[in-house]
Amino acid sequence: MKEIISPEFMKNKRLLPVLLLAVMMILSAVSCKQNPILFNISNEIEPKDPRIPGAASKMAAVTESLNANLNNRLYVARKYIYSYGGNSWNKIANQPGGYVVEVTASNNASDKAKTALYALTIEPYQVWKTTDGINWSTISNSTSYPTLQGIFAVDDNLFAAAAIRSSSGEENYAILWYNGSTLVSLRENMGKNGRLTGAVHVNGSHNLYYFSTINTGIFSLAPAALMAGALASSVALPGSTTSGNVTGLIADVPQDNLLAVTSSGKIITGPADGTSSFEEKANYDNVRFNGSLGIAVIESYSTDPNSVYEYDGYTMMIGYESTSDSYNFGYREIALDSTTGELPSSIYINTPGSFTTSSVAYSNKSQAEYTASLGKHIVQSIIQTPDSIDPKRTLFASTYKEGVWSYRIKEWNAEE
Repeated sequence: MKEIISPEFMKNKRLLPVLLLAVMMILSAVSCKQNPILFNISNEIEPKDPRIPGAASKMAAVTESLNANLNNRLYVARKYIYSYGGNSWNKIANQPGGYVVEVTASNNASDKAKTALYALTIEPYQVWKTTDGINWSTISNSTSYPTLQGIFAVDDNLFAAAAIRSSSGEENYAILWYNGSTLVSLRENMGKNGRLTGAVHVNGSHNLYYFSTINTGIFSLAPAALMAGALASSVALPGSTTSGNVTGLIADVPQDNLLAVTSSGKIITGPADGTSSFEEKANYDNVRFNGSLGIAVIESYSTDPNSVYEYDGYTMMIGYESTSDSYNFGYREIALDSTTGELPSSIYINTPGSFTTSSVAYSNKSQAEYTASLGKHIVQSIIQTPDSIDPKRTLFASTYKEGVWSYRIKEWNAEE
């Protein structure tokens, strides 16, 4: 090994104590500076091979079907459709035609015969529907917007993001609705910033549908007004167009308030009354919220001797991507009201495992374990399994490149 200290320097013994002191100071400084990184590395969990590899779609739950072949299952797509019934993920026997890129499910508790699973395929773009988990039918598209880029099922209604491309490749978006026979447009000519990114139905004190778009705002619509052209002359809700590209929309547990996230690290909220303004509640530099949203019920960990808390409550999970750190992804959380599940008046995001109301069991190393596992990967969808499917309410995440992950035995890892 090449000497880094010259013989001449070694001959001068009076300088040795100075050299040793300098080396010790440097090592001490480096050690202190790298300590969090070293701690994360020391708590890194050995990765598993995912049963569903690659880029997995958003996940959907069916809990209100009359058909046992369809009911009480989670669904996800990665070329094919896979289902989870409480034990493991398996490719379903009957697949729609084409390459499946997305699934969504409508659950109608008052009329379970209307509950359905939908699939979006490409080459060609096509929406498929099944109400029994066996037989699939295609849904026709009567509009002039053939490129389908997302499907969103709410109650017994299906909405779709659609576009038409110009000769130069620029996209002009529309919001489509399945009227029971075909896809029709609720609003057309929305330009390149009009892609539908979320659909929510609130059943609280107000009975309304909400639609979020990339950069043309958030719109509301009464169920009775659902028909072709219903949003053609609608005006976006105040405050919903001023915070950048909206990537996702969700309601809190009592469905009294809405929360939307943007690609520029902003969070906006507003009362779900159809008229009130949205307000910017948080703004994070060098962050992209990708639109992945979910709410989890936090269970008590009192039976685990390694846990340091007991808590039952709610947390909202938000897909998170750092634009300045290539290893900082995963999701972040907002602690909701422990009794009602309402959004707090002040919005703060927290790293999973860093606080007592987290979806990750709180301990002195839980944050490090999360950061060294799922925290390294882009989360495209996150969901807590309904207890009718899995009494343990297992958390699942679809990642951008590393397949489907789960939170089991207090660790995030690929689902085998």
